Formats: sequence, structure tokens, C-alpha cells
Amino acid sequence: MKDEKRDDLLKDGEEKVNEVLKDIEKQKIEAPPPPQPTTSNKVKKQVTLIIIVFVLFIASLYYNYIKIKEMNAPLVITEEEKIASLKNYIYLVNAKILLFKEKSARLPNDLSEIFIEDTNLTYVIKDDSLFSLLCRYDDLSYTYESTDDPEQLLSGEFLENLNKK
Repeated sequence: MKDEKRDDLLKDGEEKVNEVLKDIEKQKIEAPPPPQPTTSNKVKKQVTLIIIVFVLFIASLYYNYIKIKEMNAPLVITEEEKIASLKNYIYLVNAKILLFKEKSARLPNDLSEIFIEDTNLTYVIKDDSLFSLLCRYDDLSYTYESTDDPEQLLSGEFLENLNKK
């Protein structure tokens, strides 16, 4: 009798295991497989990425265009800056003339003797030791006489830097 019970239990166990296996098979058949990325999804992602990169590229081009346009804007020089530039230039030319006079014991006959070729600068000898310089810049002009103090030509900043040395 024990053998019969045991055989019955084994049969029941096998039947239950078979039922469970059948249920598992049914679920596998009934459940759809997980969605695989389709080629259309891949293409959509690639197109989106390309569009984003393109937009960033265009934005970068526009930004650089604006910066280059700002860099190429015409330089605006005020009248004060023009006058200061004239005076500084005359100061340097005067220093070259005085150096030539110190070495040669005479004034240069013209500015080419001190290697200055400038059509905006006029050099006039008044006598053996006196001269004048007339410098033009756009619509401005400035005249310097050799009897004037050359330091008056220098702007405050330039003079401060010169005195430091």
C-alpha cells in the first residue's frame, strides 16, 4: 500500500510539473517579444542628432561672423587723440634733429638726412640753430618752433613713462 501511495504521489507530482511547464509554454507563446529598436527609430535618432549638430554649427558661424564684423569696424580716433599723436610724432622728429645737430654741429638740410620721408611733415630752417616743424593729420595741423619746450608736446601719460626711465 505504501508503494501505491508513493506511485500516486509521483504521478500527481509529474502531472503538476507538466501542467506548470505547459502554462510556461503558453505564456511564452502569448507574450509578445520585447520591442526591438527598429531601423526607423535609429534613423529618427540619427536625423535628430544631425539637425542638432547643424543648428549648433549655424549658431557658431553666426557668432563668429558678428565677432569678425566687430573687429573690422573702423577705428574711431577723437580729435584729442589726433592732436596728441601729432605732438608725440613732432617730439620724436625734434629729438632726431637735435641728435643730428649734436653729432654734426649743424641742422640737417632736410628730413631725408635723418631718414624721415613724410609728406605730412614740413621742416623749415630759420637760421643756423632755429627751425620749425609743421605736421598735418587729416584736417588738423600743429606747428612746433625749436625755441619751444619739447616736453610741452608730450601727453601726460607719455611724459610720466619717459620720466620713469
